[in-house]
Amino acid sequence: MYRPEQFIEGHPSSPVWVISLNPKAATDWRDDRSADDLLAAFAQTSGNAGPAKRSLKDHPFFRDFERVSARLYELLGEENGVAHTDIVKCSSVTFRPRQATNKDAQAIVANCRPYLEEQLSRWQPRIVLCNGAPILRALKDIVKPVESKRTSYVGVLGGQEVAVVLSGFFGRLDNYAKARLGEEVESFMDRLGISG
Repeated sequence: MYRPEQFIEGHPSSPVWVISLNPKAATDWRDDRSADDLLAAFAQTSGNAGPAKRSLKDHPFFRDFERVSARLYELLGEENGVAHTDIVKCSSVTFRPRQATNKDAQAIVANCRPYLEEQLSRWQPRIVLCNGAPILRALKDIVKPVESKRTSYVGVLGGQEVAVVLSGFFGRLDNYAKARLGEEVESFMDRLGISG
């Protein structure tokens, strides 16, 4: 229903992107959403005109994200807000897939990386929040660091300054680490003049 480079949940032109590893789903899951459905993934829809579609904001991953920053959580899916994508565009129950070796997992990420490069080049987000170290490792080759701190760096993409913020996997962070992460992202938002 959509091409791999179209897999962005929310508005692709959002200045803040959350990039995760891959969609987690059962082995028999099939994503039958269209590109328009991806755009509206965070919208709450009414059930009056048929079955209600569940907003991604209700998914445990994004509910957990609310502890990172209420400000960012409210901007999920909003125009000029926060969008989400994964470096690996196809789903698996776990990543790395059960039969895959570490080398296989690296090959999967390398195979999908051109789609992420195309997305970043086309849409040029201003802040990228990396949900896990594998995303940061891939991003450092795409957005080369110019100014670096311990948990973030600033690089350039398409002639524009981009802040890249490292995080462990959100679900594994304690509430203190989530709050620290939210403060760091919000400070970059303020520095780069991103409202919300």
